[in-house]
Amino acid sequence: MLLEDKTVVVYGASAAHSAALVRAFAGQRSLIFFADSSRDAAEAAARRMIDAGAVAEAAEVDLFDRRQIEEYTAELVEWTGGIDVAVVAIRGEDGDAAQLTAVRTVAERMAAQGFGIIVIMSIADYERDYRELIEHAADHGVAVLPLFCAPARGQWHSISIDRPAHS
Repeated sequence: MLLEDKTVVVYGASAAHSAALVRAFAGQRSLIFFADSSRDAAEAAARRMIDAGAVAEAAEVDLFDRRQIEEYTAELVEWTGGIDVAVVAIRGEDGDAAQLTAVRTVAERMAAQGFGIIVIMSIADYERDYRELIEHAADHGVAVLPLFCAPARGQWHSISIDRPAHS
């Protein structure tokens, strides 16, 4: 099992596509943490995972407050020993900026440990910032996988930003 005993954190548990992605982790014996500005949303996502046989925990974290994201991430790293996979799917009026903050925060922690995977569920703005972050993270063993998902005629399409090859 590739995700056995791995730590997975989801920033933005209320986003349906983040919950769908993480359902695949339920049977993998991962520790799954859901952080959302809505305690109810985080708890509902954690309950679904627990019902599917996973070990999950919910936390209310104001995802639009940089300090709260940093503190939660630091506590999680201290408690678990590190984050292996992060899914960042923050929605809302200032979701793009909050999402970039969460990605930067978890990327710093993963870079310090020398490994990790970050899946970003939308990158509507800040493409240049993400490109720089992806380059920096890759140099430290962290894979950042940005996906842009948008409904088109009732179907979902994904587009990723390719990381330029090093010479």
